[in-house]
Amino acid sequence: MKKMTRGQLAKQTGLTTATIRFYEDEGLLPEPERSESGYRLYGDEYLTMIQFIQDTKALGYPLSRIGDTLRKLSDGPELAVEAIRDLVREQIAGIERQERHLAEVKLHLGRLLSEYDDEAVREYMRSFRRE
Repeated sequence: MKKMTRGQLAKQTGLTTATIRFYEDEGLLPEPERSESGYRLYGDEYLTMIQFIQDTKALGYPLSRIGDTLRKLSDGPELAVEAIRDLVREQIAGIERQERHLAEVKLHLGRLLSEYDDEAVREYMRSFRRE
């Protein structure tokens, strides 16, 4: 397996070297091996871990939760499957909460359009003014 430097890893993932260093410092990525001259050397598994971090961040997970999950995943295949299932269950529950909230917001905004005359809308907007 070919190893890559932090700069090469950054280029392949679209991240900055500072972001990769931050992920290492925060414990999301394990300490990479070092070359004889002290350069950090990353294997392909780092590409997989970074893709996982990016995917779960896009789903709204905080980095602390992502780090916990990555540590569980590295504990073994049985734990990994259950950790992934828990992660998916939590995400589904979060999406359902967001859907309920958005439905309430949509209902309120719909009422604003259909049930209030122009003067009522102006009065509503005045409530946002700081005086």
